Amino acid sequence: MKLANFRINSGLSIIVLSSLALVACGGGSADSYNGAPANNTKNTGTNPPPVNSNFTLTVTKSGSGSGTIASSPAGISSCSSSCSASYAPGTSVTLTATANTGSTFTAWSGGGCAGTSTCMTTMIQATNVTATFALNPTAGTSINLPLAADIPSRTSGVAPLSVFFDATTTIDGTLRPFHDLEYRWDFGDTSAGTWANGAQPNVNSKNYATGPVASHVFETPGTYYVTLTALDGTNVATTPLHYITITVQDPKESLIKS
Repeated sequence: MKLANFRINSGLSIIVLSSLALVACGGGSADSYNGAPANNTKNTGTNPPPVNSNFTLTVTKSGSGSGTIASSPAGISSCSSSCSASYAPGTSVTLTATANTGSTFTAWSGGGCAGTSTCMTTMIQATNVTATFALNPTAGTSINLPLAADIPSRTSGVAPLSVFFDATTTIDGTLRPFHDLEYRWDFGDTSAGTWANGAQPNVNSKNYATGPVASHVFETPGTYYVTLTALDGTNVATTPLHYITITVQDPKESLIKS
């Protein structure tokens, strides 16, 4: 505060208040004094920012299988389809998935997690993670392949002879034989050659195929014995050597006979 002392001819002294600054404590500012009472202040400040609240981690289970999920720090434990827990910002959470008997844990997704090892995610926001479990194929006590007559679309003809093979009626103890069984075909045609493109790795011979349905073109006249092997993870069934016999005729001989 500044004071000015002026002397007037009459001998009187006048003290003049030149300025008065008021400071508001505890957040905010005050207007300069303009002749108003000393308590005439104006708070133009804002409230302090709130402390960061916790973030929610939600874990959802998917797939045909089942299993449990646990977290460290604790918060998430064995849940039915989904569960969640709240963690302080910056917390590193580790999730561990354990498949139940008859199931397999296949993958993490979300929260920056992938693969089948533990999932580690840092809570910087609300996060969603999915754990996928698959149901293991149930092996049967035996595999019953279709009748030989039901597998090939034809058993004889002139070269080149195209034959379609269908083993989708295979019977097994699995819930879905068409999906859960592994099928391997050997057409007995060692001179069939190789595929230039589109073959499975290390299986480029035209003499082999996989899957419940297959097809093959027999280019050379002769008799061929096609074998089919089916596997369910425990049991194996293979057709006998002469189970499926394909007879391919020489087109020239066929014309002569006709």
